[in-house]
Amino acid sequence: MLQAGRVLYFMTILGLSVTGYVGTFGDLIAKPIQSEVCSRIPISAIENKKVPTGALWKEESIREATPPEGYGAALAWINTTTVTPCTVAGEPALVEIKKITLIEKDLEKDTEKVIEEFNYENKKREHFDGALFQREPYWFGPGEGKSASSILSHTDEGILINVKPVSHNVYHGWTNPRVSIDNDKVLLVEVEARITGQARLQMGVDYWRDLEVDYNGYDPNCQVSANCEAWIGDWHGDTKGEFVTLRSPLKFDS
Repeated sequence: MLQAGRVLYFMTILGLSVTGYVGTFGDLIAKPIQSEVCSRIPISAIENKKVPTGALWKEESIREATPPEGYGAALAWINTTTVTPCTVAGEPALVEIKKITLIEKDLEKDTEKVIEEFNYENKKREHFDGALFQREPYWFGPGEGKSASSILSHTDEGILINVKPVSHNVYHGWTNPRVSIDNDKVLLVEVEARITGQARLQMGVDYWRDLEVDYNGYDPNCQVSANCEAWIGDWHGDTKGEFVTLRSPLKFDS
């Protein structure tokens, strides 16, 4: 027990997930250990932590700056989750989205064109899809994504995503329908959002073969898959009660 206590202590200091520990000592003690770890994490450790524990992409990453041959459509997507699998009583974890804008940029001419604007204010939740995925034992696995209707709602200000009840999951949402793109331009995304408390938000773009093709699995080399990662942005935290315009990726914005 002394050794277990020390493990818990260091996990608490580092703000780590209990997944690895539970995998070693068995599922029967998962909930007690999780409760113990979470009860010892100070709220300051959560507030000051930008990248969610276990995140697959921890910082901006450009995978394919322009669409590879054979990819003629795109969509914008978001990831949102709590900053750690632990949550603090009385502290919310909300992401509100008014608008998602997909922008085409000509880097040589330094010009931009809005190719699609998805405005979610004063409307039903349309032109936006998503699913809830496992966060543990690893990001987006195991298993398929599940409906996340219980954490989604709509207000006059747009889509509201409450990730606090699902702190052991990551919500992946995307714009719908896809849009046609030029092969020699880069794509940026602007999201007008308010992030509150323990929630974190990340944006990205996926290329698709065309406007209708179905998902057929992941291929990091963009050779046989129906879709392909363009880029993954940085994580964003609490916006201090204000709606702000978040823009990614920074590499194309300089």
